[in-house]
Amino acid sequence: MPAATGTASAQLARARAVAAQKAAEAAEATALAAEAEAEAEAVAADESAAVGAQEMVAHDAGERAEESVAEELSSEHEGNTVSRSPMGRRQFALASGFLAVVAVALALASVYMLLHHRTVSTQEEREAAIVDFTTANISNLIAPSYEDADGSAQRILDAATGDWAEQFGPNKDAFAAALVEAKVQSSADVTDVGIEKLNEDGTTDLLVSATSQVQNTVSPDPTLRTWRLRVTVTEMDGQYKFSKVEQIV
Repeated sequence: MPAATGTASAQLARARAVAAQKAAEAAEATALAAEAEAEAEAVAADESAAVGAQEMVAHDAGERAEESVAEELSSEHEGNTVSRSPMGRRQFALASGFLAVVAVALALASVYMLLHHRTVSTQEEREAAIVDFTTANISNLIAPSYEDADGSAQRILDAATGDWAEQFGPNKDAFAAALVEAKVQSSADVTDVGIEKLNEDGTTDLLVSATSQVQNTVSPDPTLRTWRLRVTVTEMDGQYKFSKVEQIV
């Protein structure tokens, strides 16, 4: 009984020693972990401080560089302003005068172009009116009718002036009588009218191509006639008239 009690006491003592050793080891491990964590935090703090210091230095350097450049530019600008002030005013005056001349030139060019456009448009309208007049009145020349002999002759004379009026005027009545006597009936087809020349005196020469179908007592069946004419148109009191009529052979 005393021997068993001694053995139990020895085992209990060893158990307590082992527990004490384990506790000591655990305490040492906790201390080491705490020390390692403290060292890591210190290193992180040192790195953060170093980065902040670098950024501050870089920022300060950048600001000083910008201030230096600004001072240099300001100094150059002031120097140029002071040194070029008289020349600058002279150049400004010359530039202003040049721009004024350019503006006047552009305005004159615009006016010229506008007037030229109007002149061209007016001339084109005039030429078109001359062609229309010729086309309409050639039919009176090459396609008269005995059924309205006097009217046919009068229409030819109304559209005549100058040499042509002097040639046809005295023969107007004879022309009408010949239409009636031969019982002339005719129709015209004006195929082409074109301006040949604009004369210096304001008249216009035109070339005319046309055909007509003619019936009379001598040729009761329609006969085709081909016409090649050169006419000169003159403007008289705002109206166009034939001043010359000639057949091109």
